[in-house]
Amino acid sequence: MSRSRRHQLLTAALTVMAVCATAGSASAASLASAADSCSTQVYTQPFLRYGDPLTYVLVPSGAVEGALSGWTTSGGAAAVAGNESAYVHATSDRSSLQLPAGSTVTTRPICVGLGHPTLRIFARNTGSPLSLLKVEAIFDAPLAGSRVIVPIGLLAGDSTWQPTLPMLIDGNLVAPTMPGGFGA
Repeated sequence: MSRSRRHQLLTAALTVMAVCATAGSASAASLASAADSCSTQVYTQPFLRYGDPLTYVLVPSGAVEGALSGWTTSGGAAAVAGNESAYVHATSDRSSLQLPAGSTVTTRPICVGLGHPTLRIFARNTGSPLSLLKVEAIFDAPLAGSRVIVPIGLLAGDSTWQPTLPMLIDGNLVAPTMPGGFGA
């Protein structure tokens, strides 16, 4: 689907949680009231060198350089020195997120459309080999007066930076069929 073609849009935030095999699941943080406009999104192919020709949009503050404006963190999640080794966003990037067991980080809302239904991140595990990274999307259903949390992935990492496999943001596939719909 071309970017100029009108499609169902969703307001979503991504929640990433560090979950250790022995720890309970953390609760998701709240979704803010408005997403950035889809018309200002910049599409790139950051995973092309890994055989993925799809285009992606960087989550606002997703390079983790400077302030995580509009993001919510808990449980010790924080920006730290050290970037993924391929420098896919910029060679000047020097930071990444550190997520101790039980911590969470939620991005500010982003515009998600049917034409780009996948998410990818870089991850590495410097903790227990049994630790997992849980990724969820929080969809705002303003007409229904509620929020819906959709699981996207449960990831195991190793000690080196690696791109994750594409994760389907399936909430944007079911949104048109849900009572009240999502977004505008």
